[in-house]
Amino acid sequence: MLNSIKQGQKLSFNNKGGVGFYCIRSGHVRLDCGSSSKLNTIRICGPGDLIGYMMPDTYTIHALEDSELCFIRAEPFFELQRTVPEISLGVIQSLIKIISLKDERISGLENHSVKNRIASTLLSLMKKFGASSAHGTLIDVKIDRKTLANLAGTVVESLARTLTEMEESKVIFRQGRIIHIVDQQKLSRMANS
Repeated sequence: MLNSIKQGQKLSFNNKGGVGFYCIRSGHVRLDCGSSSKLNTIRICGPGDLIGYMMPDTYTIHALEDSELCFIRAEPFFELQRTVPEISLGVIQSLIKIISLKDERISGLENHSVKNRIASTLLSLMKKFGASSAHGTLIDVKIDRKTLANLAGTVVESLARTLTEMEESKVIFRQGRIIHIVDQQKLSRMANS
């Protein structure tokens, strides 16, 4: 079943379509957890990403741009896995990536400064959504400062100060909400120092 959601719209996990998960066909979405008064961003997802198998109702998909998501019901998917076992390998690889990202974020939140966490978040977004640009590498996904701060485990004010420092040091270049990574090596050093 194909779900089209417009930029700014939300999609909740309420199991009305049955047990299953979503695969993003096009666009970018933010996966949030929590109540409407206190949402935490879990991750940013793009085409090919899997979201939501057996997610509780506290998880929400928020469209960062017009997006299409395919809802894949569990029973037909399990039957397909039995007939084409190679599909399981792709799902396992996707889950391993998600777990690795979560482990990196947990470790970063526990052991690093705000600057380290922001640099790590930018590198992670660049690896997943990077596109070549005249200024270096464009992070080709629309995210607001609040979401970026949430991903880095900080507040918007600290994020703004750190991004300004990075821009003054010629590590990044900003055009409004768009961020270009100018010096990936410096950014990596910031993330690992």
